[in-house]
Amino acid sequence: MQLLRRGSSPSRSTRIKGGGLIGVSCGGPRNRLLVISPQSRIGAIVVTHAIELQLSPTVIDQSRVLSQPELTDAWRECISRERLGRSRTSIGIPLLGAHSMMRRVKVQRGEPEAVRQQLLGLPALKVQLSRLDEIHFNSGILDPEGGSDSAQALVLMSKRDLVRGRQDAAIEAGFVLESCDMEPVAIFNLLSATAPDVLERVRGTGVLVIGEEYVQFMLCDAVGPHSARAMSIGIDVLVRDVAMQNSSIPAETIREILLSRDPEAVLQFQDVLDAWVSRLADMVTPAKTGATSTRSINMDQLLIMGEGALIGGLVERVAQIAELQTSDVEIFNPLAQPSVTLGSDAGILKEDGPLWCLPMGLAIGLMEE
Repeated sequence: MQLLRRGSSPSRSTRIKGGGLIGVSCGGPRNRLLVISPQSRIGAIVVTHAIELQLSPTVIDQSRVLSQPELTDAWRECISRERLGRSRTSIGIPLLGAHSMMRRVKVQRGEPEAVRQQLLGLPALKVQLSRLDEIHFNSGILDPEGGSDSAQALVLMSKRDLVRGRQDAAIEAGFVLESCDMEPVAIFNLLSATAPDVLERVRGTGVLVIGEEYVQFMLCDAVGPHSARAMSIGIDVLVRDVAMQNSSIPAETIREILLSRDPEAVLQFQDVLDAWVSRLADMVTPAKTGATSTRSINMDQLLIMGEGALIGGLVERVAQIAELQTSDVEIFNPLAQPSVTLGSDAGILKEDGPLWCLPMGLAIGLMEE
């Protein structure tokens, strides 16, 4: 299965041999960096290192870089401590509301510049693309080997400041920055490289990535992402809502209970948890019923990743409220796939794999064909 190559390449000319391939997930104060061996290939991926950085909300909040100098200093110290200076790096860009968008459109095949001009002329994109000085724009053909005259193209756009803060901090910190990829592309690459059969066994796969600040839902097939959206209803929102109903319990204790993987422990918060899961179901249900902007694909299975995957009994709750079969909903753990090996010094537990999906997908996007 082919990986998507959609990121910008701010320093491709600085590529050097040696080191590893680093994916950096930085959608909020908690940053995760995952390193894979540069010899990794589809079906044979070796995770060599995993690093978690807890930054202040004054550095990154709601996915925006608020203090680039502080982010630069934190990353620079990490590079020095973990000896990551020779490692090629990909930084994740979140897909959030009006700040970014992803579209899958049909175009006529041709040279890259000819395809780009077709995309620039699409009525559905003209409003956004009329502000290219503010927009970070990437596009590419999803089926380059297809035999027909038409092709499916993936269009990715983000507010330029959403990209620039991360990009500049990474370069100044000393990363060998090779790409800035939008997170739905990273998730597709993760599935393509670690578990291609998951995408190929059904027509449409839904992926729910539940992070601390926001939740992303994407719909994809074996070729690439179809659609994606995000809402600021992550674990932090759930913890806040539970705390409002249970003022005697500290917020950190509530977080620990929710993420304990114990379905019995979370029963004390059942009403609040069910209300929160209903909001997740609102993101998922249109894909199940085909009521999406792309009607050529319906969701046949749902994968759950991110911090939320640690909530005990979440699969059953999501299946019940979204009216799905429990057998069609599962927690996806990339570290449990036969194609993935953990190095002896990786510093990560296999059962924590759902937490590392985004940085792993970003690192995989750097693998050689």
